[in-house]
Amino acid sequence: MAISQIVNESQLDNWVRGNPSEAQGKIVELVWRLVCVSCPRPTHRRFPLSDSIGQHGPDGKLETAVGFDPFVPEGKSIWEIGTGVDASGKANKDYNDSTRDIPEDERKETIFIFVTPLSGRRDWKDTWKPEGIETWLAKKKSLGEWKEVRVLDGTQLTDWVSQFPAIGFWLGEVVGQLPDDFDTVEYHWQILSSFGAPPPLIPDLFTTGRQEASEKLQRLIVDKNDSQFRLDTRFPQHPKDFVSAYIVSLPEEERLEHQNRMLILNSEEVFKKACSLNESHVFIANFNFESESGPQLIQRALQRRHAVIYSASPGGPPHGNACELLSPGIHEMKEALVQAGYTEERARSLTNRSGRDLNALLRLIQNLSAHPEWATQSEASDLAIAQLIGQWQEGSKGDQEVIKELTEKIYGEWIIEIRKAASAKSAPLEFFNGRWKFTSRYEPWIYLGRLIGPEVLKRFEKLSITILSETDPGLDLPKEKRHAVSIYGKEQRYSNS
Repeated sequence: MAISQIVNESQLDNWVRGNPSEAQGKIVELVWRLVCVSCPRPTHRRFPLSDSIGQHGPDGKLETAVGFDPFVPEGKSIWEIGTGVDASGKANKDYNDSTRDIPEDERKETIFIFVTPLSGRRDWKDTWKPEGIETWLAKKKSLGEWKEVRVLDGTQLTDWVSQFPAIGFWLGEVVGQLPDDFDTVEYHWQILSSFGAPPPLIPDLFTTGRQEASEKLQRLIVDKNDSQFRLDTRFPQHPKDFVSAYIVSLPEEERLEHQNRMLILNSEEVFKKACSLNESHVFIANFNFESESGPQLIQRALQRRHAVIYSASPGGPPHGNACELLSPGIHEMKEALVQAGYTEERARSLTNRSGRDLNALLRLIQNLSAHPEWATQSEASDLAIAQLIGQWQEGSKGDQEVIKELTEKIYGEWIIEIRKAASAKSAPLEFFNGRWKFTSRYEPWIYLGRLIGPEVLKRFEKLSITILSETDPGLDLPKEKRHAVSIYGKEQRYSNS
């Protein structure tokens, strides 16, 4: 699925036709979201939503000094939105009603915009034929009753949505076309805040005690004084939780303008795709950014005027804009739970049992064990040894021999247990391109370290010295031939992994 088009014109048309009662409210909200992200800080903006839909007057009013062509004009505009199958009939009615109700001197300074989400291929066609949109526009403009008259149909609407994937994500959720390669801060917060609900969690639980990180985040997102921000943490999950909570805590006007220009990207591949977006966004890298490709990804994003938020392990190389994402204190966590609606006793019990571990707290709130599922299953002891190894190539005979000696199990039998362990919810081990790799190197030790006995450590010490002492046979070749070590039979016995 393309990151820029999650819902296409036909899918939107089909959903609107199949859900007439729900469509009017959702399409008004869609246009409102698009206007908010396209034209921040307008002079005036009013789009009645939810229970307010259906009140007298236009579906939307806007006055902005900066437009977003070809979708939002500069200056004053009123918006009428119809979702019925007779789009031209609705456009005529709304045009006539608005012309009758709004004084002439006001209309001469205002642009009338009619929006239909229906596809021009099936309903009101964008042609110069008598029943077409272009003919209708020409007739209305010739009357001189408004400063200008415009129509946005399903083609233009989906084109507009494609500029902002976060809104496409929201629309995909509405029509049942949710992507799985990226998230939005709005959607992530919906999931995060619902842990244990009712009552839902509040942003303070994830932002308290993190003043420096909040200030630096504001400089990047709100003030736009920075273009990259590194959060130093041993918990890869925490940055997206923190950023999502921070955005939700902003005043509504600011939140509306920022949340739909932010994307949580779950892989290097989708990060590269997102860099091609024309509109500037803030990328939250939800994958290992400490590889060799990390700096290249940052530069790729910056060249396209995007900003980047990513995480790294504490103690890494110096960075011009970085800070440690501290864990909140137990008292701060307890106060946040009380503010959310938990009783003093329940809040005290949860925080005392979790320590300062937010991940453990979320599990306890759901009445689960403080330990994650992958750390309590029968394969946990095998996973602990895999954590010692860190990463390895499944197809390497040398790697398999080492693992056999370390585990005292046949590799084919041991790897079956590892596959079971890796399939557990949120397990920190992944398999990609023939390589097994831990996605987090710190948190697993909290839960698995107790399963490593002294006899395993002795074998690990011996094998580590053997592997790290191996001389690279490729160095025996001339420099100009080292790129083809496999052809000359000079490969190392153990993989680089």
